[in-house]
Amino acid sequence: MTLIRERIFALERTFSQQECSAVIAWAEAAGFAPRPADAEAAGARCVVDESVPLDLWIALAERLRLSAGCASVRSREPMVVERFDAGQREGPGSPASAETDQKGETRLTVVLHLNDGFAGGETACFPADRPVIVTPRAGAGLAFPSWLAREELPVRAGRKYLLRTEVIVRFTEER
Repeated sequence: MTLIRERIFALERTFSQQECSAVIAWAEAAGFAPRPADAEAAGARCVVDESVPLDLWIALAERLRLSAGCASVRSREPMVVERFDAGQREGPGSPASAETDQKGETRLTVVLHLNDGFAGGETACFPADRPVIVTPRAGAGLAFPSWLAREELPVRAGRKYLLRTEVIVRFTEER
């Protein structure tokens, strides 16, 4: 994990290609639900449950803890696998509250790309000075404060999969 800007991290090689492929295969077998017609985003989503073949939460929490210097990482909301086909996107979302349960904690949104081989589909978050845009690569992504708006830019060709969740972290040192 590389610090891009204050509390915005590039996630590199968080999961292997094989781990990403296993999550995609599991999600396709479990089934995707389309988003409601009035949703600001197109695409489909699958909530990760205990039947996923990997212990994703433990793996993600441990990798975040080790690479970001976190004393603790805990889940804030369920992990979701999202699928976007050509022409689909998720527009800028309303940011979440910055509040946490305890002083010294930070809420982070984590977006991990599960595949590559498609065109477009970059992930963006919007700090005050300028957007941070990440080109999708399997196993890589972005972690950023949940109070920042985010957007999944349109997929121009192919199919994009990503894993998204929100975590609460306590950093061991000021970042």
